[in-house]
Amino acid sequence: MLKKMKLYLLLLSVMLSLTAVLAEKQKIKFDRPVKIGESFRCDITATNSQSYIISTVDESKSTTNTADAKISGSMKILKTTSKGRPARITFKVWEFTGKLNGKDIKTDIDGKTLEINLEQKPLCGISILNSNKGLNPSHIRLLSLIFRPARDHGLKDVMGTDQKIEIGDSWNPPLNFLIKSLSRRKIKATKEQFEGKVELVNRFTFKGIDCWSIKEKIVSKGIKNINFKFTAELLLPVDPKLGGAVKFSRHGFEEATKKLPASNPLLAGKIITAIISDKMDA
Repeated sequence: MLKKMKLYLLLLSVMLSLTAVLAEKQKIKFDRPVKIGESFRCDITATNSQSYIISTVDESKSTTNTADAKISGSMKILKTTSKGRPARITFKVWEFTGKLNGKDIKTDIDGKTLEINLEQKPLCGISILNSNKGLNPSHIRLLSLIFRPARDHGLKDVMGTDQKIEIGDSWNPPLNFLIKSLSRRKIKATKEQFEGKVELVNRFTFKGIDCWSIKEKIVSKGIKNINFKFTAELLLPVDPKLGGAVKFSRHGFEEATKKLPASNPLLAGKIITAIISDKMDA
């Protein structure tokens, strides 16, 4: 009986110590640069919807284009940016499917390896490795949903904090990257014109990896002629040595309105509204 009691007390002591460690505030390393030569298994789904409405006092006309793509395969890093983001990669395709405006697009790249230049803009350079055969425009459109040009910011610039935090804590998201992005589109915005929060939601094991669960939400307020909303969720390994997010989901929504100039007699006085929804899960 005494031995059992000692064992119970020992186990209780270990559990209390572990609980204290898990509850302790700590800094999270958000930037997890990839390295040349690393390989990753990837399962990615992306959807995009773009609606355009041209309206006058008397009538309105609208058009909508949609695209859906899903790919699984193995990605290898050939080159990185100064921020440690992928710049050039190869992608061995296991399965690739897609739809444009709800219509299935036949694909013939399963089993092939893509060579992708993420530094090329506005669309990445995508080709079939060791092949003179080019990809058709439909394939390029779908693959461009998944493979986006390398950006000049990392995870820390999007949702990071230097503060010590624990589960349940929240903080204001960094906004410089977003303001700069809008500025390149000649849209003026200040930090005061956004509401947002990043939260450390939980800590649990995902496919054998100890992870932080983090959520982010940013909403615009009072920016002239534009409404913007961004949400993201990700699982980030607790151990920085295990690399970046092992799972993430993000959704961007934007509605922009512009009155067309009087310099064009055919369009003068008309208002065009663009509504864009962009989602990705990986």
